[in-house]
Amino acid sequence: MPSPSTLTLPNVSATSAKVSKAKVRIDEWLLVLFVALLPCMWPLGTWLLGSYIYVADAAFVAACTAWLARILLGKVKVRRGWFYLPITVYLAASVASAIGSIDRQCEYAKTPA
Repeated sequence: MPSPSTLTLPNVSATSAKVSKAKVRIDEWLLVLFVALLPCMWPLGTWLLGSYIYVADAAFVAACTAWLARILLGKVKVRRGWFYLPITVYLAASVASAIGSIDRQCEYAKTPA
């Protein structure tokens, strides 16, 4: 049995870890950017065209655009599932809220559709 002073440990470091060969797509990066910007809403906003616009809003629109482009180009398949039910309910509630709003001009501008 070797003594503790002669015991060698394997050379393991964070840089020697194997990196996955999978490439992250632009729509995934934009989604991560959107989620990362959500807690930073207050300092990262500006008044534009009569409404307060946040940087996270622009990241959300960019992520949705990139995702829809990949669907239209046939690079992503949309599978059926219960995942889309909450999104549909949220979109329907947003549209109903915009229709029933007193200040319709403001509400239509902020509807996510």
